[in-house]
Amino acid sequence: EVQIETLNTLDVDGQLGFLYVNGSAFRFLVDFYKNRGGVVESVIHLAKLARFKYLNAEGYDAIAHDTPAEIWVDDKLAYVHRSASMFVSTMPRMPWGLNIFPRAKEADGFECIVYHNPPRQTVTKGIIDTMIRPHGSPYRSSFCGRKMKFVLGEKADYTLDGEVYFQVRNSMEFGLGPPLPFVRF
Repeated sequence: EVQIETLNTLDVDGQLGFLYVNGSAFRFLVDFYKNRGGVVESVIHLAKLARFKYLNAEGYDAIAHDTPAEIWVDDKLAYVHRSASMFVSTMPRMPWGLNIFPRAKEADGFECIVYHNPPRQTVTKGIIDTMIRPHGSPYRSSFCGRKMKFVLGEKADYTLDGEVYFQVRNSMEFGLGPPLPFVRF
């Protein structure tokens, strides 16, 4: 029997989607998209970036660095810190099965995950935290709401559902878009 699930969409400055990514993860994807390939190429690209951490500091820092960030949740200042990457989603589970945003559905809105890794540990700590301990990391903060605003220390370039967007300003606003039905497998 086919099951239908309704998911909220995420409105990011007028664009609708389900998963927003910025910071180091965004810069990694932009670099990866230059030489797009399959799973093997993805693993090789990730290993190359991890190797850059030790052999090519300039190449690593171009992708994996943090920036000052403020997060406003439902018009209240919730976070002031340096951030490596921010992820926002209305979907609790990613298509590959990881339950990275468990509170998104509970909040009847969306969940924002912020990685604030120690300097020069973005790739290793971020991957380990996401894959092995996504809910218990000391380098991860989580916020839920129906409306958010980011104010960053650099341009707020981002991806929304894999599409790349380059911004001219350093702030982003998020809200809920219309709910959409999906077939659940």
